[in-house]
Amino acid sequence: MKSNNSSLPSNTTSLDFRCQAIERQDVMLHHYALIPAVVIILILSFLHGHKIRAGRFIGLPRPGPVVPMHQLDGCVDRVFYGLAFAAIANDVIAVFARVIGDIHSVFEFQVPSYVKAIFVLFIALEATVVFYPVLACLTTPWKLIGGAMGLVYSTLLLAKTIYTLSECPSSEFGEIFPYANVVIYLPSVVCLVLLTVKYAIQCGQQAYMRSCTKRQQERPLVARDHEICYVKNLFLNKYRKDEKLGIVQRKLYHWRDDFKFSTKMVITMVLCGFFLYVMSILMVISVQLLKVLADTLKPFIESSPINYLAYNTLNILSIIWSLALVISLILSIVWLCLTMKNHRHHLLKMYLGKKDHIPKFAVNQTSADIMTNSLKYSGYQIAYCLWGYILQQLLLLFVLILFYALIVLPLQSGNWNVILALLQIVLAPMVLGFLLYFIQVRIVGRFILDDKIYNTDLDKPLYTKNRPMYENFSFLMMMWNMMLGALSCLLRIVMTAGIGVILLPRLDRPVFMRGFEKFDRGTS
Repeated sequence: MKSNNSSLPSNTTSLDFRCQAIERQDVMLHHYALIPAVVIILILSFLHGHKIRAGRFIGLPRPGPVVPMHQLDGCVDRVFYGLAFAAIANDVIAVFARVIGDIHSVFEFQVPSYVKAIFVLFIALEATVVFYPVLACLTTPWKLIGGAMGLVYSTLLLAKTIYTLSECPSSEFGEIFPYANVVIYLPSVVCLVLLTVKYAIQCGQQAYMRSCTKRQQERPLVARDHEICYVKNLFLNKYRKDEKLGIVQRKLYHWRDDFKFSTKMVITMVLCGFFLYVMSILMVISVQLLKVLADTLKPFIESSPINYLAYNTLNILSIIWSLALVISLILSIVWLCLTMKNHRHHLLKMYLGKKDHIPKFAVNQTSADIMTNSLKYSGYQIAYCLWGYILQQLLLLFVLILFYALIVLPLQSGNWNVILALLQIVLAPMVLGFLLYFIQVRIVGRFILDDKIYNTDLDKPLYTKNRPMYENFSFLMMMWNMMLGALSCLLRIVMTAGIGVILLPRLDRPVFMRGFEKFDRGTS
């Protein structure tokens, strides 16, 4: 008679095969979705018409260009544009991962690497065309037809996603993190639901407006509401004093009724938050994997000291990694808020004609360079945010491991000699450097600098009355300052590397020193 445990691997194996079949089916549905996407784009193109080259094309108005979204000056539906990008991001990543992972099965014979690279570019183009209608139906001036097609298309995408998740709710790490696919795809499902509701409301509003006998003619827009509010606040001298705001609002972010972020900025921030969420879930799965490995070693810790050491190491590493994960996630969220705050601050300064925040090398850039930098901002910001999140975790992991090995572990074992030796190594140079600096300041102020000209002066003049003593004291302190300079150089290297990693996600400030900002590809 077989035990119940023997059926578990077979069930798991059958579930894996079913998930693989569902994933292949999902990729095929993604390819077939290219047909309705092209049809929707063609319909919108013929509805738009060509404004410059008017005429007929096979009996229909000449097709015109379709715009997916208004990034330069658009503030309408900017939140839904961000939701649309978040809704399709998971599918794009999944299709890329599955196609690139099975690229060897696409080509039955050996092909050069550049052919595979071109194939990946075609997959990217296909993904762009497939998800193009999700945005174009929001932007089109033909709101009723665009809303109807967008409603049908987003409903199909939502149904496909729900079907995939219902058939395969867990990934290959289902035993470690149950319903991993559901948790990862949850933001996309929520965004698709909100987008579908938006299209339904848009269709209802347009149908009601067309049923009305009296239609209100749209007046030309002179200024938006937030721009009018900005001019009013400018004359009322509002938002100039920060004393009324709390410390969080002053330092982190506070809402203003006279400013709206552009569509491009909203999309960038939404995608940064979305990818941070996905990366955090993957990191949590990795931490759970360490805990599972530690649990597998638990029955064998008494048989060998190596197993006991490995068990404790995995447990401690999982705790340290969890702490580093939380801190790095909080730092990334803070940097995103500060990026939005500085973006608004810089734009408002440019409204007033102030350009002192622009680096000197960027003032003389050509129009083509400025436009190119604007095009690459969103992609660079998302990439830098993710790399900063990963590198911050690695840095925090290294620091916390050192802290545990040098401080916590000796305290637990009662070995105070290690802590005392560490304090001698660290504190001795710091105390010596502080004493030398204090002695130099006192001697210079007492014996080398001249007296105050007036008793009411706050400081002595920068003039020496005792040149021989200055020359001798400078020669005497040179060797001592060389030793202190070597320690200060090491401290500068460590602090520069740490601050550079922590501030890596922020593109509003250059990481390089003044004069070398142009070599920082993130801010240039």
